[in-house]
Amino acid sequence: MAKIIINNKELKEGIHYYLDERGRCVFTRQYHLERGHCCKPRKENKCRHCPWKENMKESKDSFILFS
Repeated sequence: MAKIIINNKELKEGIHYYLDERGRCVFTRQYHLERGHCCKPRKENKCRHCPWKENMKESKDSFILFS
């Protein structure tokens, strides 16, 4: 398994990311919260676990943040 390091921080599989059924790296909600901000303009945001998406429905895995 390769190490993933972003901004001098080593990410942990299962906490910061996981691999989807196609083998792509998917960042978790925890990763996004630790990052502290959205990585793309809202219109382009397609992150599966982004806590900053507008109109996100509340669930056990996500919640709405107003920025």
